[in-house]
Amino acid sequence: MPHDIPDAGSVLVRTWFGDDAAWNAVVAETRGGGADPTAEAGTSPFTAVDDRDFDGATTDQVIQAAKSHSSSYLFLADRTTLTDPEHPVLVVDLPDSQSDSPATFRVASSQFGDVESNLATANVDFADFLSAADADGVFRGFHVTAEQRHIEKGHILDAIPESPGAETLELLRSDLENTFSAYPNSRSVQLPAVPIADLRSRRAELLTSTFPYGKTPFGYEDMLRFCEAGGPAWGLHLPDVDFYWSVVLDIDTLVPVAAMRVDKFV
Repeated sequence: MPHDIPDAGSVLVRTWFGDDAAWNAVVAETRGGGADPTAEAGTSPFTAVDDRDFDGATTDQVIQAAKSHSSSYLFLADRTTLTDPEHPVLVVDLPDSQSDSPATFRVASSQFGDVESNLATANVDFADFLSAADADGVFRGFHVTAEQRHIEKGHILDAIPESPGAETLELLRSDLENTFSAYPNSRSVQLPAVPIADLRSRRAELLTSTFPYGKTPFGYEDMLRFCEAGGPAWGLHLPDVDFYWSVVLDIDTLVPVAAMRVDKFV
């Protein structure tokens, strides 16, 4: 029987030991290191549990080993994860009661960082990822719907001088221009925005969120104050390997009105 899983934030538990090379590749990919298993070593936002006591463990056994874990979810690298070319990691919603069946979905390793960071900060609910999974149960990213829109990076950069909270937004400008590997230095890059029906619900989520290493995000207090007024807005989630930005845009003008940077590592 596997021993208890350490309470160390997000945890990826290996339950199949038939291919060490595949395990190394999964760890590298979920860390943002691509195909190189040595990339980004020691900077992963999750704890990798590589313990043969878990060899062949069922999902229920892993859940039992996580009974004292403070997170509401776990990641499992099982036989399917390590043999499928997409390396789809199993995501498990830890049930409130042992009598409840856990909800699960899989996430392609290329999308792991987005899922991990959003679940860790309660920025996106487990149910939202579950409902956005493809027909085979694997989440490969959110698909754009009629309610979503894309906004040019150039518009965001031009609008920042009109925005309040200059210090936070100037750092956002710098990151947009120089850092984001997913968004090359081109003003025409389209950034996906989703509607926020009422900012008060966003504020409630932030107040219950936990952040990596207990570190308060840059711009967090300003974001709370702005969301307190409520009302609709557009939201941007801009991920990078080491951090991500959560940005709120005015519903009509698309001017950034609040922003928060969450650093994944210390």
